Amino acid sequence: MTKKKTIRKILFALMVTAISAVILLPGTAVVIYWYGIKVNAPVQDLTGIVMTPSGDSRLGDTVTASVLLKMPWHRRPIEAAAEIGKGGTMLSDPSIVRQQWAIGYSVWKIAVEMRPYRTGLIPPGKLDVKFNRYDEKSADLGMDFRIPEFKALPLENAKGGNLLVASRLPDPVIAQQKMLWTAGAILLALLVAAILYCIFRKRREGPVMLTPWETALLELAELRIGFRQGKIEMETCFVKLTDVVRQYLEKRFRINAPQQTTYEFLAELNKPDGVLPENQRPFLREFMTAADLVKFAKLPPDEHTLSVALDKAEELVSETRPAAPELNRKGGAK
Repeated sequence: MTKKKTIRKILFALMVTAISAVILLPGTAVVIYWYGIKVNAPVQDLTGIVMTPSGDSRLGDTVTASVLLKMPWHRRPIEAAAEIGKGGTMLSDPSIVRQQWAIGYSVWKIAVEMRPYRTGLIPPGKLDVKFNRYDEKSADLGMDFRIPEFKALPLENAKGGNLLVASRLPDPVIAQQKMLWTAGAILLALLVAAILYCIFRKRREGPVMLTPWETALLELAELRIGFRQGKIEMETCFVKLTDVVRQYLEKRFRINAPQQTTYEFLAELNKPDGVLPENQRPFLREFMTAADLVKFAKLPPDEHTLSVALDKAEELVSETRPAAPELNRKGGAK
């Protein structure tokens, strides 16, 4: 009988404790919540903007800028927007995640992921965070943070035929993209029409021999139009683009290198006394390396990377074509 009474007392005590917890814990939370509103502690920046990785990055690497904010229970971040410096692209909208929940306050992490799509120094950007308005007296409704500048290094050339496999190339976010694509397509169509008109007009007078740069510009224009009309797949277009650039350089500078690897070909052009202008060498090195990743490592390019490569290829052809005096001395283009 004594044992039964003891068990009943223990069960009764446990039940009372459980009921008290059910009543007291929500009540305590409510008290803490309303006390926090009364005190109205400001939002605290715990870390400032932290860059991951903290040092230099490679072309195509993901770089994360994040900040930790401490807020009372009645405050929370509701929106975040970011602007990335020229040369970088944001992979997605900034994320807002609760990292810690403690008595009276929470810690939130706001982060934005980005990637550089060109080498060199990527200028500073900014991250804007907005908070909820808990009453009409709310004052601190947002914070602005400066995303520090960072340096993007080029991809390393692979030696001995072993390719360096990088992460996926940048996935850009471009405002008014459709409008730019349409305008570019119209300009390219006009350029192709003008070139074709000149070709057909000259054919009436006799056979026409196109120069290497005229051939390259025409093939680049056809590639761009074919891709935008959906007649050429992105990977195929990228591979054909590298063939056009390589064949142009071989014909323009009379380099007989059909069996050379990319590494050997670049080494030939990058000699101290090489024929390729200094300002074009970094682009060609990065472009040919990225092209090998697409051709051999099956790394899929994206539309922005392809568009930039086409633009730079046209710039390369335009800047390396012979000047008028050189053509006159040679008696015409070869």
